[in-house]
Parts: sequence; C-alpha cells; structure tokens
Amino acid sequence: MAAGVGLAEPVAIRAASVRRKAFADPVLGRPNYVTMRVTLADPSTAERDVALMSALTLELLGVDSGDYVVLEGAAGPDGVVPTVTLKAFTAPDEVVAERLRVTGGVWGARFPGVRETLGVHPDIPLVFLDSAMRSRLGLGGKVLPTVRVRPARVQQFLVELREVAMILALTFIGIVVLRMRRRLSHVFTRNAR
Repeated sequence: MAAGVGLAEPVAIRAASVRRKAFADPVLGRPNYVTMRVTLADPSTAERDVALMSALTLELLGVDSGDYVVLEGAAGPDGVVPTVTLKAFTAPDEVVAERLRVTGGVWGARFPGVRETLGVHPDIPLVFLDSAMRSRLGLGGKVLPTVRVRPARVQQFLVELREVAMILALTFIGIVVLRMRRRLSHVFTRNAR
C-alpha cells in the first residue's frame, strides 16, 4: 500500500540512503517510523513548517501535538533521501472529514482517491503538507506519494532534560530553604515564673 504497487506489477528497485545520526540507537533503540500518504495542506497551515496528522499517528510515534518530527521523502537521483524537521499537530476532525468528503477520482482529480487510483482500501494514514514542503521532500509533481515519519530525537531529549533539570532545581531550592530556615530561625521559648 505504501509504495502504491499492485500484485504482480513490475517494479524497479534502486538503493537509497537516509542521512540519520544513529549514535543514540544502542542506548535508546531505533526510532519508531510510520509511513504516511501525503495530501495537500489545509489552507490554515499553508506556507508554514507544520504537518497535520491523526492523533493515533502521533501516539504511535510517541510524540505530542506540537512536537517535532522528521519526514523522509523520496530519494533523489543521487540516492539520498531528503529529510525535513517540522512540528506535527493533530489534524482537526473538521479538516479530516472535509478532505474525506472531497477525495475521490483518479490521477487527474485535485484530491485523487486511493481506492479509485490504487485500488486500496483502507489506506495508510494521511499527512497534510503544503507544496513547498512537498518539493523539499522531493515529492513535487507526484500523485499520492508517501513519506516516512519518525520523532525528532534531539527535541525529545531536550524536553526530557528540561523536565529533569526543573525537578533538580526545585529539589535544590527546597534544600536551601530548609537549611536557611534551620540556621536563621530561632525557637521562641517562654519563661515560666
């Protein structure tokens, strides 16, 4: 489904490489990937470096709405797969419902349907990208292209580091306050006559 290839259809395969830093893989493991079908962006997100996708997809990736993800596009003539890092947000239900309503038809339609074009139903999840983002990923004039999406590990690491640093800072402040209170306060005692 992700490649848009039917059974017994001839396919030409060539090698491609993704430039990804794998130094953290032995400790953190390989990142989760989701293959997604690209569709035109909603007008509200056009000309912005954002992607809209379903809440389930974000959950499968292990990221929250507004976190960074890495999209891997189609391999260029040199065999290198372009990647783009951008923020991913949950697609509003109204946007998804409207897109499903207008999707249909074959290759020439504005929103070609996967069922009519590729003969596949149900399909892989949708990601909404504008034309500039699609060209940066090497998907320019392709119809119903796919991308691989994974979480941006650097951003996730910084979020976790920030949370740990905040806990450590609060703990340190609490210890300092307790020590100052012990040293600078005195116990008031009444003299009994």
